[in-house]
Amino acid sequence: MTARIRSAPIGIGVAALILLGLVVILLPDPRKAGPEHYSVPIQTWTLDNGVEVLYVHRPQLPMMSLDVAFDAGSARDPEGRFGLSTLTARLLDQGAGDLSADDFARKVDQLGLDFGASSGRDQLTVGVTSLTEGETTEEAWSLLTTVLTEPAFTGEALQRERRRLLTAIQRDREDPKTVGVKAFYREVYGDHPYAHPTDGVPEELRNVTRSDLRGFADGHFVGRNATVAVVGALERKAVEDLLAETLGQLPAGEAPEPLPVVPSLEGPKEVFIDKEVSQAHVLMGQPGTTRDAPDYFPLLVGNYSLGGGGFASRLMGVVREEHGLSYSVFSTFAPMSRRGPFVAGLQTANDNVPQALSLLQEEVARYIRMGPTDDELRAAKRYLTGSFPLKVESNQDIVGQLATMGFYGLGTDYLERYIPRVRQVKRNAITGAMQERLDPQRMVTVIVGSQRPGDFGGDSDDGDG
Repeated sequence: MTARIRSAPIGIGVAALILLGLVVILLPDPRKAGPEHYSVPIQTWTLDNGVEVLYVHRPQLPMMSLDVAFDAGSARDPEGRFGLSTLTARLLDQGAGDLSADDFARKVDQLGLDFGASSGRDQLTVGVTSLTEGETTEEAWSLLTTVLTEPAFTGEALQRERRRLLTAIQRDREDPKTVGVKAFYREVYGDHPYAHPTDGVPEELRNVTRSDLRGFADGHFVGRNATVAVVGALERKAVEDLLAETLGQLPAGEAPEPLPVVPSLEGPKEVFIDKEVSQAHVLMGQPGTTRDAPDYFPLLVGNYSLGGGGFASRLMGVVREEHGLSYSVFSTFAPMSRRGPFVAGLQTANDNVPQALSLLQEEVARYIRMGPTDDELRAAKRYLTGSFPLKVESNQDIVGQLATMGFYGLGTDYLERYIPRVRQVKRNAITGAMQERLDPQRMVTVIVGSQRPGDFGGDSDDGDG
């Protein structure tokens, strides 16, 4: 499978990438204000089997990019089979129809395709990018359809990918950052489907069968559960015809029932995970907001000033610049179908944890209470509007945005309205949204370190899972 790092949901930015262990920094010239509008003409239609299509015609390059997003992420893993969604995604390029895994790889190479599949908590996404020369696009989309309708799921491939996934999970148990993130989700979400790790639980992965994989694919890879995003050089009529012949052949099926509502935390909770590390990892947060929430933009703009803006953020200024306690400190909202988490976090020497955590708590509470200054608000708007065109620069950038828009029901004018909506955010809207979503007295705090702070109560955790 071609490795592909899919873009984070629009607006999460640097902080969320830090949370996921990725660092991508886009720094436009802060002196340049962004454009007033960014117009992307989006066309939509629905296939006979219920597939929702979002299409942007971009004739500049002889290429086509297509992403299919299913409501089939790890939150849909059945009890006793945590990790099934991720394992399904990992097996999709390991043979389909009459193609073996080797045949599939050769086919992808011969056509010059970028093929990828990935699974998160909400979505399982499969995508392909191809040139438009000859019948390449038709063959690419036909191959993707075969992957979705006739995945091989051979016993040999299952054993191989399961071993790789189990090895990755074992390796992650030695990574304090990953250990902390998994513990954080467990404590914040409890019995909710968002609580279990996306890569699964070893003892349950060992019990996954080919029948489990086929049942998951058959139940979720259906028209009424699919959002298709297409960007590229073909005219709409050609796209309509190709989709009807390919993804239009998916069974109609039904979308799954909505996920349960995320309950609010009843009070604070502290978890310490004893691990021999030179730098302790600290995470603090609670359920935040949904991707389609009306207060998404006030939270987006506000979080940039709090901890999402790198050296422009308040947390970085106080914890690192003023007190020299941490090299990395951040905050982020990670909105999902149901309330995704708000997270603030840092790394610091074990001896510095009490002071660094106290500063983190104080600054987050102060920001919730008072919001940004006028200067912070201006800086946040300048960055978010100035960097936005970089998020829709390539076909694959746009197709990822379209898939997010369609999956979360953000409306076809989302890209066009992004910059005006950022510019319209007021300070009182930020403080109102922060106070509505966050309560400093009901935060989960997870510390992964080699010494428990003296006044840090709560539970101990071995970090497994």
